[in-house]
Amino acid sequence: MEWWAGWWDSVAAFFGYDSWQWGSAADWFAAIGTVGALLLGLELLRRERQRERLRQANELISWIEPIEGKPAATVHVYNAGSQPIPYAMLVVDYVGDRLWKTQLRGENGEHVIPPGHTRVGGLVLAAGMGVRGVWLQFSDTHGAVWTRDLQKGKYIRGRAKKALKREDRIEI
Repeated sequence: MEWWAGWWDSVAAFFGYDSWQWGSAADWFAAIGTVGALLLGLELLRRERQRERLRQANELISWIEPIEGKPAATVHVYNAGSQPIPYAMLVVDYVGDRLWKTQLRGENGEHVIPPGHTRVGGLVLAAGMGVRGVWLQFSDTHGAVWTRDLQKGKYIRGRAKKALKREDRIEI
């Protein structure tokens, strides 16, 4: 084991020290505790920011309302939060690999959904055109883009989200 101490002393000499001063067990315990507390604090901060963003995303309420007697539905999006939503887009995936996107706009064509306002989008089901999925894509005030499956009420990530962005499937 003496070779190990000699090797560490040579590293210390390389940096201009005579030998390493390893300190006592209490010094090591304090150092490890300090690093652990720092890492825990950073993780708690990350989780709090994530919770805040999810809270803001959850304040955008959406639902699908079928139109009686017609092969169509209306999609309602209501901003129940205190911050505006910069944009919201309705995405429909029809059977046959056809993707349709439309941005939800206000009466005057504005993109932003202010707090307390609703946007309405239409969904038409043509004869023989089945729907595989209906999603709402929107961004929050932090710039994060969220995609919510309106049929399941859950957020999607990963490959499912990338499939919605494929340019070769878009029909507007």
